[in-house]
Amino acid sequence: FSPDVICNRAQIVTFLWRYQGKPAAGSTNPFTDVAANAYYTNAVLWAVENDITRGTTATTFSPDEPYTREYTVDSFGTDYLFRVKLYLGFKVDQRINVYLRQIVGDLITSHELPPQQRRYSIGDNSTVGDFRFCILRKMLVPESDIHPSDWAAVSLKYMIRRVAGSPVQWYGLENASVIMEYVPLFIKMKASNPLKRVDV
Repeated sequence: FSPDVICNRAQIVTFLWRYQGKPAAGSTNPFTDVAANAYYTNAVLWAVENDITRGTTATTFSPDEPYTREYTVDSFGTDYLFRVKLYLGFKVDQRINVYLRQIVGDLITSHELPPQQRRYSIGDNSTVGDFRFCILRKMLVPESDIHPSDWAAVSLKYMIRRVAGSPVQWYGLENASVIMEYVPLFIKMKASNPLKRVDV
C-alpha cells in the first residue's frame, strides 16, 4: 500500500478533483508541461480555475516539483486585513508559524503593514507581533438528514481524520497558541417539532 510514499503536485490535485466528483474543467491549457492526455490534466485545470493552486510560472505547472515555496497576499485595500495563500511543494515542511512570521516581516518592510510593537516582550525588539491560530473543524450533527449509508461514510472519514493526527501537527503549530473551533457540517437537516411557549 505504501502509506508513507510522498505525493507530487499532480497527484494532490487529482485527489482533490476526484473527491469533488471530477467536476468539469476549462478547456484552455496554458501549461506546456501538462500533456493533454495525462491522467491529471483535468484535475490541474480545475484546481487552477478554482484558485486552489496555480502554476509555478504562467506556462508551467511543474507536476513533479517538490520544493515550491511561494505565497500571495491580498490586502483588500487596507493595512490591517490580509488574505495569505501559501504554495508549498510536497517536500517542504508545513511550518505555518515560521512562514507567517516571515510574511508579516515582509509586509512591514514594504510598509503594507504597520510595525507590531510587543511592549511586554522579554525577547528582542522585533517588530513582528505574536500570533494566535484558529482552526475550524466541521462536524456532523445528529440532526442531519442523510441516509444511514452516507452517515457511515462520513463517520468513516472523521475516524480516518482522527487517526491521521491533528492539524496542529500537520501545520507545525505545536508550539503556537491555537484554538479549535467546531462548526456544523451544513447539509439537509431533519424537521424538528417547535417548542411551545407556556405561561408561568
